[in-house]
Amino acid sequence: MSIDNKDLFNAINGMMDRLMAEMGEDSASFQPHVVGFRIVIDSVPVAPGMSGPAATGGTEQPAPEVHRIGDEVYVVAGLPGVSEENLNLNLDGETLVIESSSNIGTCHTTAVLPPVDAATMKHSLKNGVLEVTFRALPEATDTDTSSEPETTS
Repeated sequence: MSIDNKDLFNAINGMMDRLMAEMGEDSASFQPHVVGFRIVIDSVPVAPGMSGPAATGGTEQPAPEVHRIGDEVYVVAGLPGVSEENLNLNLDGETLVIESSSNIGTCHTTAVLPPVDAATMKHSLKNGVLEVTFRALPEATDTDTSSEPETTS
């Protein structure tokens, strides 16, 4: 008995159409949606930035990642379908506010940053991935900066 691949795929498509109809979805327009990525630096996996209905209770917001590498701070966020015209970035103190809109919907998310020089903010948006870079400022320390003991006369 020979099985025709075309018949097999037609049978599978028919089953999927019936399953989607039972779930109340039109299988032709049903698209699975997961936003995320994984970054590996020097063979060490960095926690993935994932979002989606399961991760956020029904609202899809990107999970920005913040990395300090040398004297640079990088913020990376997935923004599928967003164009440069629909992107708004604001630095509010130590918080980067990311707002955007696309055919998928609107997005409002934030990323808490270490001390950065706001004037050095640069960004790129390619293939739905936003990368924002800053020059890092030295971390504040709690040490006394005076090296001379005080003398009284």
